[in-house]
Amino acid sequence: MNNTVEKLAGNWHVVAAVLIHKQGLTEARITEDDLKAFAASGKTNIVANDTKADGLRLILVDDAGAAGLVIKHAANGKLP
Repeated sequence: MNNTVEKLAGNWHVVAAVLIHKQGLTEARITEDDLKAFAASGKTNIVANDTKADGLRLILVDDAGAAGLVIKHAANGKLP
Protein backbone atom coordinates (compact mmCIF):
# COMPACT_ATOMS: atom_id res chain seq x y z
CA MET A 1 0.00 0.00 0.00
CA ASN A 2 1.15 3.48 -0.85
CA ASN A 3 1.23 6.04 1.98
CA THR A 4 0.17 9.06 -0.07
CA VAL A 5 -2.90 9.67 2.10
CA GLU A 6 -0.73 9.94 5.21
CA LYS A 7 1.76 12.22 3.43
CA LEU A 8 -1.04 14.60 2.42
CA ALA A 9 -3.00 14.51 5.69
CA GLY A 10 -3.60 18.09 6.78
CA ASN A 11 -2.16 19.42 3.51
CA TRP A 12 -5.36 20.14 1.59
CA HIS A 13 -3.63 23.10 -0.06
CA VAL A 14 -1.08 20.77 -1.69
CA VAL A 15 -3.88 18.58 -3.04
CA ALA A 16 -5.69 21.66 -4.38
CA ALA A 17 -2.48 22.98 -5.98
CA VAL A 18 -1.78 19.65 -7.70
CA LEU A 19 -5.35 19.47 -9.04
CA ILE A 20 -5.12 23.04 -10.38
CA HIS A 21 -1.76 22.25 -11.97
CA LYS A 22 -3.07 19.01 -13.54
CA GLN A 23 -5.77 21.05 -15.27
CA GLY A 24 -3.12 23.31 -16.81
CA LEU A 25 -4.25 26.28 -14.74
CA THR A 26 -2.56 28.64 -12.33
CA GLU A 27 -5.64 29.53 -10.34
CA ALA A 28 -9.11 28.28 -9.53
CA ARG A 29 -12.10 30.28 -8.39
CA ILE A 30 -14.85 28.84 -6.24
CA THR A 31 -18.02 30.89 -6.07
CA GLU A 32 -21.07 30.74 -3.85
CA ASP A 33 -22.93 29.18 -6.78
CA ASP A 34 -20.23 26.48 -7.02
CA LEU A 35 -20.71 25.66 -3.35
CA LYS A 36 -24.49 25.48 -3.76
CA ALA A 37 -24.19 23.22 -6.82
CA PHE A 38 -21.73 20.98 -4.99
CA ALA A 39 -24.09 20.66 -2.00
CA ALA A 40 -27.02 19.94 -4.32
CA SER A 41 -25.06 17.20 -6.14
CA GLY A 42 -25.46 14.87 -3.17
CA LYS A 43 -21.87 13.69 -3.55
CA THR A 44 -20.25 15.71 -0.78
CA ASN A 45 -18.10 13.01 0.81
CA ILE A 46 -14.60 12.31 -0.45
CA VAL A 47 -12.82 8.99 -0.33
CA ALA A 48 -9.04 9.01 -0.63
CA ASN A 49 -7.71 5.71 -1.90
CA ASP A 50 -4.01 5.05 -2.40
CA THR A 51 -4.06 1.26 -2.49
CA LYS A 52 -3.15 1.09 -6.18
CA ALA A 53 0.35 1.68 -7.45
CA ASP A 54 -0.76 4.30 -9.98
CA GLY A 55 -1.36 7.05 -7.41
CA LEU A 56 -3.89 8.64 -5.13
CA ARG A 57 -7.54 8.48 -6.17
CA LEU A 58 -10.02 11.03 -4.84
CA ILE A 59 -13.59 9.84 -5.26
CA LEU A 60 -16.78 11.76 -4.50
CA VAL A 61 -19.55 9.65 -3.00
CA ASP A 62 -22.99 10.29 -1.57
CA ASP A 63 -23.91 9.77 2.09
CA ALA A 64 -25.09 6.19 1.50
CA GLY A 65 -21.83 5.31 -0.23
CA ALA A 66 -19.79 6.85 2.57
CA ALA A 67 -21.84 5.04 5.23
CA GLY A 68 -21.36 1.77 3.38
CA LEU A 69 -17.59 2.27 3.33
CA VAL A 70 -17.54 3.01 7.06
CA ILE A 71 -19.52 -0.16 7.79
CA LYS A 72 -17.28 -2.23 5.50
CA HIS A 73 -14.05 -0.93 6.99
CA ALA A 74 -15.32 -1.05 10.57
CA ALA A 75 -16.15 -4.72 10.08
CA ASN A 76 -12.53 -5.26 9.01
CA GLY A 77 -11.24 -3.26 11.97
CA LYS A 78 -10.07 -0.46 9.69
CA LEU A 79 -12.01 2.76 9.47
CA PRO A 80 -11.36 4.84 6.35
